[in-house]
Parts: sequence; C-alpha cells; structure tokens
Amino acid sequence: MPNIKSPYGMRGNVKCLEDGICWKCGKAIKVGTLNWSYNTQVAGKYSHQDCTKAEATSSEPKATEVKFPPVPEPSAYAQHDLEKQMLEALEALKQTKPIAPKPQAKPSWQRPEVPAHHKCYDAMRRIMNASKKRSIYIPGAPGSGKTYSIMQYAAEMKLAYYCQPLSETSTSSDLFGYISPMTNELVRTMFRNWYELGGVLDLPELDNTDPNLLTMINNAIDNGICGFPDGMIKRHDNAYLIANGNTDMRGPTSQFPGRRKLDASNVERFKFVPWSYDEQFELAYYGTTEENAKFVSLLHQIRKHCKASIEIVVSQRAILDGIADIEAGFTIDQALYISCFKMHPETEDIYNAIGRPFIPVDKLFDGGSN
Repeated sequence: MPNIKSPYGMRGNVKCLEDGICWKCGKAIKVGTLNWSYNTQVAGKYSHQDCTKAEATSSEPKATEVKFPPVPEPSAYAQHDLEKQMLEALEALKQTKPIAPKPQAKPSWQRPEVPAHHKCYDAMRRIMNASKKRSIYIPGAPGSGKTYSIMQYAAEMKLAYYCQPLSETSTSSDLFGYISPMTNELVRTMFRNWYELGGVLDLPELDNTDPNLLTMINNAIDNGICGFPDGMIKRHDNAYLIANGNTDMRGPTSQFPGRRKLDASNVERFKFVPWSYDEQFELAYYGTTEENAKFVSLLHQIRKHCKASIEIVVSQRAILDGIADIEAGFTIDQALYISCFKMHPETEDIYNAIGRPFIPVDKLFDGGSN
C-alpha cells in the first residue's frame, strides 16, 4: 500500500488508493475508505483508524470495573420442577377452606330502633280521614305524646300547625278576635287564621274549658261557616281540628279534680281517638344509653303498680326530667324522688312492690345508691 501522507498526518481525510490488510485485526482495508491509518512506529503497516483508536485508548488508565459472575440460565429440568411446585401450591390453595371470622361478642345492651310514630298515631290518622267534620278529640294520660303526634300529623299533611290553649277563663275574644278601638282593625287569632286559611289546630286541655265557649266552637265546627267580628267566614277545606284532654269530657276524676263535665252537645261534635302510653316508643326514644334505658324500664314498673293502686302520674315528662337529673349527677333513686314520687306518702310501698330497696329521704341525699 502506498505511503500517503495527509495534511492531518498519516491518517484520515485521505482516501485509500488500493486494497490492504489491517495488521491489527486482519480485516481488509477497502479502496476509497477513509477509515485507515499509517502506523508511524512500524514501517509499512497500515490499520483501521478504529484499531488505532482502540490502541490509543488502551494505553490510558481505565476505571476499575466491578464484574459480577454471570447468572446461569435455568436448565430445562429446573424450570420444569419450578412449574410443578407452583401448580402444586395453587392446587393446595384451592383446597384450603377459608378461615371463618371469629364471632364477635354481642354487646350486653343495644338501643332499639325508634319507631316513626306513637302506636296510636295510625288510628288517629284514620279516624280523622273518616271524619266529615274534620274534628277529633284525644282523651289520654298526661305526657303520653298527644301533642307531639298532632304536630307530626300536621307535618305529614304539609299544613300549618296552630296551638290554642283554652281554660275556664278563656273568652270569645281569645278565639274569634276583636276590633281594636285604637285602629278600628281586626285583631286576628290563631283560631281565625286556622279557620280561614287552613291548617291543623291543636286545642289542648279542652276538658278544662268553659262550656259556653265550647258552644261557640260547636257552631263553627258544624256549619262550616262562622261569624267573626268582621263578618261571616267560611271554613277552609283543609282546616283540621284535633282537641285533647285528660278525661272523657264527662267530669272530674280523682287524678284530675279540676276538669269540667261538658255538655253532651260538646261530646257529640267530636270523634274520639283511643290513646295510651307507648312504652316501646318511650324506651327507644329516651333510652339513649344503657343507664337511661334502665331508668325508663324502672319507671315502667312503677307506672304499672301505680295504675293499679296508687295515683301517681308517671308520664314522659317524668322520664325526661329524671334522665336530666341522672345526667346532672344524681343517682337513680334521687331522680325518682325529684321527678317522679315528689314526696308521695306511699313511696315506700311502691319500692316494696317493685322489689327495690327503699332509702329514706333523710339518707337519700347523703349519698344514696343506684
């Protein structure tokens, strides 16, 4: 091969003029290639530039390389054995029965679900729907949920709720309103708004009302039209009247000596709704904790005994007030004394009847017990 020198020395940028053999790698150097070089140390020898570069770089110090032993490829037998083990493990897993969770111990006490309504609510609704005069009377024990159920009925019917308390001192102006002497305008009442605009009117303690005033109410109920200070007003189609009291309108009782005996004409205007305490509702509604539930159950025992022999009213008010006493830090027996027995002379007899140890009053508030 001719010794051709280039402007850059004895290599590159000058084409090779004839074929030759690289003295390093033994491969051919083709005519016309630029990848060739003349060896300046060994005369007459030519090589590829790559070989020259490799030779040049091989003389430079190299960084230490960490070499790991090659990972042997698994033999066919080892791979077959691994697949066999995996299949056997999968089959064993299929045959394994799942571990049943350990049954959790049920709590000693669980609050029952609160019913949507009082047990007599449905009867009240059905009787009202069957009443052409849309007027009913609920005779029931105090604190038995009458007013609460009337409010629920108004909400169910999507009507306004009015409550017009009456007593033996109530006057016609309390019901029908009057013309103000100062402004000469009508002073409206809840009874007037209910009669003209519709809604549900609650008349509590009806059996404690002056019979003469009830006679005026009779006409308003019966005729569907009523005279007011500003003229005759027609009763609204959606004006529902629900009165309530603690007696059957036929006079006072030993528990309610102040009640009046109303005229038969008053009794006749209303359909009667049977009503009583709903102890299941009370236990669910007020028994929010185990201690409260025990207190409610204890009051139910007392109520049954008192109903048979002793006249003590054990109402929802007694339940609510007694729970408030307990939450304030009083014992159950102290709460019974404060909100239920209220210094009744037969308290000790009631304790004996329900099988609860009696604590005298002089010791009850010196420590007491639950």
